[in-house]
Amino acid sequence: STQPVPHEHVSAFVQLKTNLLLNLSRCKRKLNEPSEAFDLAARASVLRPNAFECAYAMSRAILALNKPSDALPHCRRALLLAPSTDLS
Repeated sequence: STQPVPHEHVSAFVQLKTNLLLNLSRCKRKLNEPSEAFDLAARASVLRPNAFECAYAMSRAILALNKPSDALPHCRRALLLAPSTDLS
């Protein structure tokens, strides 16, 4: 019989898959393939909807599609999700 997969393994797998999708998205954006970059960022966002990196990747991909007004909500979301930095 198969054993259930421990939660930490599932979590690690999701993190790895998200990172792979985000890295591929960045590569596609740099290769001037913005539609593919967008699709990959969107797939990552489904896996980790509250991750700053996903919101940021979405905003960059949409910006690469020359849709700045569509990118803005994702950019705002990335700012809200960004790890806080002490600027004092």
